Amino acid sequence: MYVLAMHLRWWPDGGPASIAAALVEEFAHVQAWLPPQGVDTLILIASDTAPAFLQLKNRFSHAATALGSLGFTTAESFAGSAVLGTSGVTAWARAAARPTHGDRLPIAIFERPTLHLGLFPRWMNEHPKPWEDGASVHVQQTRSARKSILEMLHAAATGHIEGAFEAAGRLSTDYGTLGRDALEALIAPHLLDGRAALQVASAAGPASTAWDNATRFATTARMLAPKSALPRTLQGDIAIAQGHVPKAQEHYNSALAIDPAHIPALEGLARVARLLNEPVRAEQALRDATRHAPRSWRAWHNLGVFHLEQGEPEKALKAVELATGLAPEDEVTPYLVLTQILLALEQDGAALLRAEQCVGLAPDNGIAWFLRGRAHYSLGRMNEAESDFRKAVLTDSDLIEARSGIGLVRAVLGDTTGATKVFRDILKRDPDNSAARENLRRLGSIPSPPESE
Repeated sequence: MYVLAMHLRWWPDGGPASIAAALVEEFAHVQAWLPPQGVDTLILIASDTAPAFLQLKNRFSHAATALGSLGFTTAESFAGSAVLGTSGVTAWARAAARPTHGDRLPIAIFERPTLHLGLFPRWMNEHPKPWEDGASVHVQQTRSARKSILEMLHAAATGHIEGAFEAAGRLSTDYGTLGRDALEALIAPHLLDGRAALQVASAAGPASTAWDNATRFATTARMLAPKSALPRTLQGDIAIAQGHVPKAQEHYNSALAIDPAHIPALEGLARVARLLNEPVRAEQALRDATRHAPRSWRAWHNLGVFHLEQGEPEKALKAVELATGLAPEDEVTPYLVLTQILLALEQDGAALLRAEQCVGLAPDNGIAWFLRGRAHYSLGRMNEAESDFRKAVLTDSDLIEARSGIGLVRAVLGDTTGATKVFRDILKRDPDNSAARENLRRLGSIPSPPESE
């Protein structure tokens, strides 16, 4: 048996077919398989004996774990990735435009990539049996879903947008979970690009063109997968970042109408409720998230953060302790919040132990050093506190709280000049910092108001 995985991006038009033609000449049986996701790779399997579905089915259990990680939960779902058999590959190979030369770079590296598999649905219709011994209805259904994906991509690549959305609609309605999973994989890059654009837009401000990019990616994903909650949640995140709170709420609710257990949408509704000063609704949304995903550390973490912000550290402690028990061993986020809760409860010794854990997990995290400094400060260990605050500033120069901590330590130690210098520096960085201004007033060094122009 000969197996060839061809990465198609830089092949010239007809190049992959010419490779298939060479295999057809050499072997009696050739199959064409699609990878678990995408169409940028083609797998050709050639042998002198006919590939048998029943043999594959009998041996599937030997690799069930590895194949399951790729999304193939059954032998039928795996076998459905074989889209063409020998007769289909032979017909496709005849379409080879020219032989491929192995001693030179193809001209395709300077051109727009070709969708080499766009015409596969034609050969799939004309040659519907890639397995010599036949296959089950579920195998054929999987293969048909793959064909719809290829039809959708071909329509999009050739400018037939309506045809692309029609094919996406068939995937969404005709193939159940199989089709929806395929669409989820297809829209994943759009969602990733949309979130990247949202991050850029949020940093750049209201005038950024990245807002339009984020909206375009989210809208495209929603049109391709109208029964997916993910694009709607992204649209809600975009709206809330732009300050369009009612619109955000509408998007989150539409996501929950599709999937009532969609955790990101529940968390989005909680953000909406907090912005509308409706803490009861916010807490309900966060509790719904923990009810639908009781093993999600993030759900419990978010609930704990909410209680901490509401001035309820005892409730926050219960939620975040659950989060720390469920989180991965190297995840520092819930431990940072747990440290803040213990400081709020004036359990300074316990806070110091947790802060030590945070520093060990994330030595490059400025917040971890800052919290350890706060614990040392509360315990009266000023030298240790100042050392931690300085490490926090070295790690994150924008951490104003750590700079303020240095100033407080200097003041407690009687170094009025040093403390004044620190707080003046903070005001240069953050002119609206009321805490630094108040500390300077108490030190007897109120800064002069800026001169009017």
